[in-house]
Amino acid sequence: METMFDYISKTKNKSVEELPLNEVDIALFCTLSYLPWDYIVSPPKQTNPIKLVDAINKFNDWNYASTFRIMKDQELLRLLKQSNRYTNILMSNYVNHYDQINQIQFSAVTFSLPNGKSIIVFRGTDDTLIGWKEDFNMSFESPIKAQEEATDYLNHIIPFLDDKIIIAGHSKGGNLAVYSSIFIDEQNKDKIEIVYNFDGPGFLEEITSTTNYQEMSNKIQTFIPESSIIGMLLEQTETYTIVKSYQIGILQHSLYSWIIQDNQFIKLKKITSSSIYINQTLKEWIKSLSKEEREKVIDSLYRVFEKTGASTISELTSNWIQNSKTIIENFHDMDYTTKLFLLNTMVELFKISKKNLSLYFNK
Repeated sequence: METMFDYISKTKNKSVEELPLNEVDIALFCTLSYLPWDYIVSPPKQTNPIKLVDAINKFNDWNYASTFRIMKDQELLRLLKQSNRYTNILMSNYVNHYDQINQIQFSAVTFSLPNGKSIIVFRGTDDTLIGWKEDFNMSFESPIKAQEEATDYLNHIIPFLDDKIIIAGHSKGGNLAVYSSIFIDEQNKDKIEIVYNFDGPGFLEEITSTTNYQEMSNKIQTFIPESSIIGMLLEQTETYTIVKSYQIGILQHSLYSWIIQDNQFIKLKKITSSSIYINQTLKEWIKSLSKEEREKVIDSLYRVFEKTGASTISELTSNWIQNSKTIIENFHDMDYTTKLFLLNTMVELFKISKKNLSLYFNK
C-alpha cells in the first residue's frame, strides 16, 4: 500500500521534467498549505520567493513544531528535505487571514517551478471554530468572505504569472479554488490550465446554475474518497473521481490516507453506501430548511460552543467533559423559541435519516 510518503521517497530523484507534475504532487502542495508559513514565506506585496527546502529549514529552526496539526506533517517535511524533486520549487505570495469578528479564515500560497509553471493553493479549514463556522455559512450565504478573498487573491496574483496556472485546494480550499476560478476577471481565466478540488464541498444551486460555473467545469478535476462526506455536501455538478483510502468514514478526508499506484491515486467506480446515505440525508435536511432557518441553526449552535471559551476544535475536545457540561447548560439557558426551533430541526433530521436507511443497506 503506497501513500504520499512512499511517493515522495520513490520519486525523490526524478525531476519535474522527467516526471511531470501529477495529481499526487498537487495534493502534496495542498497538504503543505495547512502549515503556518507566517514570517517565512513572503506576502503578495513582496517579491522575494523562498525555496521550499529553505522554508522547511526555517520552519524547523524557528521551533514551529508545536503548530503541526498531526505528526504526519512533521514526517512530510522530513521527507521533502531529502527529495531532489522539489529542490528548486519556490514559495511566495503567502496570505493568512483570521478574523473572529467578521468570521473569516483564509490562507493561500503560491508554488513556482523552474519552468515558469505556478500552482496557487488555498488552505482548507483549520482547527479554529471560526473556520468551521465559515464552512457551515456556505449553506445559506454566497459568497462567504473566504470566497471573496480567494477571488481577490487570484485577480491580484495571476497577472504577474506565466500562463498555464494550476489552482488547487483541499476541503474548503477546494471549494475556494473552484469558486475563485469561476468568478475572477475574464482576462485572467485563460491563464488557468486546471483546477484541482480535493474533497471540497459544493455550492448553493444559485452558483452551479450560473454560466460562469458551466464554462469553467471542463477545467475542474474533483477527487473524493470512497466514503466522502465533506466533498459531497451541497450541490456538486462537475464529474468527480473516486479514490481509494485506507481509512474509514470521515477519516478518509485526510489526503495522507489516499492510496497511490503508478504515481496516481487508485481509482474506484463508486462511493460507499454509507456515503450515499449520509449525504442524501444531509442534502434533504438542508433543503427542508429555508436559508434563514439554516442561518439560525448554525448561529445558535455556534454561540453555544463559543461560550465554552474554546477558540479551536482541539481546545474544545481537550477538556471535553467540562465543555460538555457548559454546552448543555447553555442549551438549557436558551430562550424557549430558539430551543424549540432547534429541537424541531433535529427531529426533522432524525425523520429524514430514518426514511433513507435503505440507502445504507443497499450494498
